[in-house]
Amino acid sequence: MANEILGRVDCFTCGERSAVMQTKRKGAHLYTRCSSCGLDQRTGAKVQQKIWNEAEWLGLPPTPPENVIPNKPIESQPKAEQTGAEDFDPTLTDETEQEPVKQASKKGLILVGVLGLAGIIGAVVSA
Repeated sequence: MANEILGRVDCFTCGERSAVMQTKRKGAHLYTRCSSCGLDQRTGAKVQQKIWNEAEWLGLPPTPPENVIPNKPIESQPKAEQTGAEDFDPTLTDETEQEPVKQASKKGLILVGVLGLAGIIGAVVSA
């Protein structure tokens, strides 16, 4: 059963009117359903605050999501700064984001090596 439509807001992607609904799970986050773009279920504080501030509620406003401050203005930034599209370079990577993956890969390789060695020792001992 679908959640009820609580309000309307302009789609952040295409600008069409979208339905605003609220999850029944922990956090009570808002989400939108656009007929052109589909669901937008982002739970970040800025997106939740933007939905909260810009929605036209069909009745009383719903319970504010846990990361929304009612009556808080949205930080206004030029569109280019919001997306970071001009500064994006796909050839650059953030090494801090890559480090946990490298460590996990090393641990996995060590584990495979240890298990392989244990298998060889077990085969030699039983022979």
